[in-house]
Amino acid sequence: MIKITDKTRCCACRACVQACPAGCISMAEDSEGFLYPVADESKCLECGLCDRTCPYNSDRKERKPLKIISAINNNRETRTQSSSGGIFSLIAEKTIEKGGTVFGAILDSDMSIAHAGTSDKNGIAAMKGSKYVQSDTKNTFSMAKEILEKGEPVLYSGTPCQIAGLKSYLKKDYPNLTTCDIICHGAPSPGIWRKYLSEIQSAVENGLHGGESKISHVEFRNKDNGWRLYNLSIGNEHGCILKETVTENAWLKGFLSDLYLRPSCHECMFKGFSSGSDITLSDFWSIKKYMPGMDDNMGTSLVYINSKKGEEILSGTDCTASEIGFLIYPSPVFEPSPWNRKRDMFFKMMSEGKSITEAVQKLTYASDGQRHRKKLIRKILRIFKTKRTYKA
Repeated sequence: MIKITDKTRCCACRACVQACPAGCISMAEDSEGFLYPVADESKCLECGLCDRTCPYNSDRKERKPLKIISAINNNRETRTQSSSGGIFSLIAEKTIEKGGTVFGAILDSDMSIAHAGTSDKNGIAAMKGSKYVQSDTKNTFSMAKEILEKGEPVLYSGTPCQIAGLKSYLKKDYPNLTTCDIICHGAPSPGIWRKYLSEIQSAVENGLHGGESKISHVEFRNKDNGWRLYNLSIGNEHGCILKETVTENAWLKGFLSDLYLRPSCHECMFKGFSSGSDITLSDFWSIKKYMPGMDDNMGTSLVYINSKKGEEILSGTDCTASEIGFLIYPSPVFEPSPWNRKRDMFFKMMSEGKSITEAVQKLTYASDGQRHRKKLIRKILRIFKTKRTYKA
């Protein structure tokens, strides 16, 4: 029977929930706003399938990509709407063109983040762009398995731990399954995200941003100021009610400062391409250094091709790509985000009723002043700078 005693060894992938034949496992939110599995002992069959399905109990090993490419989607509009180079849209479209289904993270109507599936190209738009909140996979593992068993193509995208969870749940390789993950900094708390949105909504209702409509739109990586100095943009039916750059916005600063990441993120066991994904996507932040001819500050993807399936799904798509002649790794490929020593203080402030903005300002950097903005930019670049480069 699944029982979480160490929160660094649970990523909330829901593999155990979907594998349980008795349906006795549910997810419950803890005081930090993260989901964890809870078993109803009275219904448990003691079959042990939940523990055997857990990705933390599966064998993993670091891998070396087959190749690494720099790539951009040739459709400029799609690229503008994407976090980096718009490559996910291309492989998603190709999957659907073959009669397949794509699974990815979307914003629900209440602005929470959850995984969903689509077999319609129009459904891809909701999956584009980074979502800096942990996504709830819900029952998408079992949905994907049902489709795979029919012999239809599936593309499943998520964080490395979610891909590892899917692989552990499926227990075998499907030739019609392609998986795509990301170079992951960490997964912020859904509970803290709800609190942050509630604070923004309260400001709207108090007239500080105008209007009384509910929040209906969020972009975590709006490129109006360019790719590097991106904005968090929040809006309602009347338009934009908040747009702040990565150096100004409290949510983004708290995320990059590791104040409210999931505990398992700080002890991540799915680094080094060990999730088993076919493709790994990342922002090519150092493109100006290595390939300045492709740098237009609109976003370029660093694409790790980890398998023949990954190579096949990208081939023939409408992108401009260039293979990189050496192995280049941003630090999060191998290194988990460090524990912030002020993390406990942050959650204590939350329990005391402090606002997200107030807590982040106190525990990170001041919201104004050129010196503080430069300090945060240096931190962002340090997080994603190249840590290892080897000749191929």
